[in-house]
Amino acid sequence: MHAAEVTGLCISVFNNNVPVFTKAFGLANAPKNEPLKTTSILSAASFSKAEFAYIVMKLVEEKVIDLDTPLVSYIYINKDSFYKIKMLCILLQTFKNPIGEHYHL
Repeated sequence: MHAAEVTGLCISVFNNNVPVFTKAFGLANAPKNEPLKTTSILSAASFSKAEFAYIVMKLVEEKVIDLDTPLVSYIYINKDSFYKIKMLCILLQTFKNPIGEHYHL
């Protein structure tokens, strides 16, 4: 982690949709020296874009999801404005966050 200048990392391994291993390493907030926890909210940033795209396209290939279906069809979000966000928008990074917060994809 030091060589890559990564201050924190959380790893989860799933088997049949059940987490079988989860562990946090490093810091959630380096300046405050706060340790990373398995319950910490992390930004995936650019590091996981390729993996995310691969997984999404495999799900599309298996007809589990559709790129033009709003995300709220797959997960519950209690915000009407999220109905405009589709998986294709996430992959292409072409959506505006409807609740005014900024997300880095």
